[in-house]
Amino acid sequence: MELNHFSHVDHPLMLVNQVQKEEGEEDVVCHGCQKPISSSAYGCNHCNYFLHKKCAELPKEITHDKHPQHPLTLLSHPPDLSSRYDCDVCGIEDWKWFIYHCSKCEFDVHISCVLEDRVVEHEGHPHPLTVVHKKALFNCDASFTEDKDLSYFCNTCEFWIHKSCALSPSTIQHNSHIHPLVLNYSLPYIHRSFPFNCDICKERVHPNFWVYDCDPCRYFVHVKCATSKTMMRGANTETTAEDDEIEPSVIKFPIVDESVNLLDELLKEANLGDTNRATILTHFSHDHPLILFNNKDEMKNDEIIICKGCLIAIISTPFYGCDQCSFFLHGSCAEVPQELRHPCHQEDHQFNLKMSFTSQDKFPCYSCYRFHNGFRYKCDSCDFTICVFCALLPVKIRHETHDHPLRIQRVEKVTVCNGCRFSIRGGLIYRCHTCDYYVDIHCLKLPHKIKHAWDRHLLTLRYPPYSDHPDEFYCEICEEEIHPKYWLYHCHHCDQPFHIECLFPIFEYLTRDINAGDTIEVGIHPHKLSTVFHRAENRPSFKCKRCDRIIPNAEGLLKCEPCRWQLCLFCAWSNS
Repeated sequence: MELNHFSHVDHPLMLVNQVQKEEGEEDVVCHGCQKPISSSAYGCNHCNYFLHKKCAELPKEITHDKHPQHPLTLLSHPPDLSSRYDCDVCGIEDWKWFIYHCSKCEFDVHISCVLEDRVVEHEGHPHPLTVVHKKALFNCDASFTEDKDLSYFCNTCEFWIHKSCALSPSTIQHNSHIHPLVLNYSLPYIHRSFPFNCDICKERVHPNFWVYDCDPCRYFVHVKCATSKTMMRGANTETTAEDDEIEPSVIKFPIVDESVNLLDELLKEANLGDTNRATILTHFSHDHPLILFNNKDEMKNDEIIICKGCLIAIISTPFYGCDQCSFFLHGSCAEVPQELRHPCHQEDHQFNLKMSFTSQDKFPCYSCYRFHNGFRYKCDSCDFTICVFCALLPVKIRHETHDHPLRIQRVEKVTVCNGCRFSIRGGLIYRCHTCDYYVDIHCLKLPHKIKHAWDRHLLTLRYPPYSDHPDEFYCEICEEEIHPKYWLYHCHHCDQPFHIECLFPIFEYLTRDINAGDTIEVGIHPHKLSTVFHRAENRPSFKCKRCDRIIPNAEGLLKCEPCRWQLCLFCAWSNS
């Protein structure tokens, strides 16, 4: 079928059922209304000029209820393209395509206002919605955002939504995710066990408002974030040349398993490790000479020996030991430098290696916020302490959970770790500046494979999305559902998942080097506080004087008996 149209006088327009386009090309757009063409249209292939069938068949003249005085004439563009034309009905600005125009009154209506129905049925609402052709500033009942926009209004229940939300497509392909995103008019009930954040803007997804989601990946995006061209944080679309360059020397996490001595790897990365170790070593941390043990046969199978530098069991050679007393050091701990500077500390300040010589001499690491007994680095200029492991962390790492390098930085504001979803209030953290992806020091240390008493097989560290496991995960230890956005350990043979915090309870991580009765100084109390571990069911409830939180029975606390004053371990981190 052929049509001679006033807007394209050079050639007739041919009716086609589907506009053809090459793979990878953008959608063909109607020259009348500027919307994509997805069905039948009139077009001229020679000029690449196309019109929706309904746009091509518009009447040449109409009357409009917003301007009943005179008829309006259809024009292919505003009368004077050098002037600015705004729609007098909806307010759309600087329109340059099909309009209905009154030459006497200079009244203009762009054709979308003519074509759309005044009352529509929308699957996102049970009642008819009336289009409001006047911009208003209001909180949208679909997106829960305030914006000035045209709107649809329900006269039955006062449901009021932005026009941009009402016209949101049912499915989109967003460059922040590999799968299509489907529009839901509320958060699906199967995902309401946990709170979720938008995977683009990181803000809370409200369960009663519209959301785009990929169900197998548990990927959720606000309607406005999915359709806005400016909300692309986290879309992983822009990387620097340095990000794309994979350096072979950069340490890759997670470590393979618990047999890997991470301190060894850090020393190698810093070019500090010594392959030619002395057989007899005089070390500042001990009064007697230390002998090098370089053969596994020299270790007794039933002997558990603890390194006095890092307080971790020695399970492989080489290591140093004293033949006069029970003093041992990993080979790597014996090699840590006496002095160093840290990239996240003041450039002109120097850290000196020191040791806690007694069980009472505990110190807090201001990087991982764990209390230690053993080697530490201290800045004498500002009384800042840091454990050996954190002092040797490299500036840049790779982690298999993320495509880009992660760089170490100090936590300046409350930050959520993408692994455990704990809120990190201080210390050091690794961050991808392209995507705002964070991994805290605790999650960084998690091995890829571990052995644990809860399962006879090796457990593997897994990360979301769990698209190959559509059912919910329930932890075998606590029997609670595991948040589908959290890392977890999993036995593939038994299909048994575990919370990381159930395998490695956070209070045990914080207090692994602390004994009951140890005393610690904190900046918000004048006296030293004693460590208390009460496991009894009848222990009275204590409230933390800092955060007002009731301290759980199993967690432990710091207490000043004379003042009847107590502090939870989490608050002790940031005040020690």
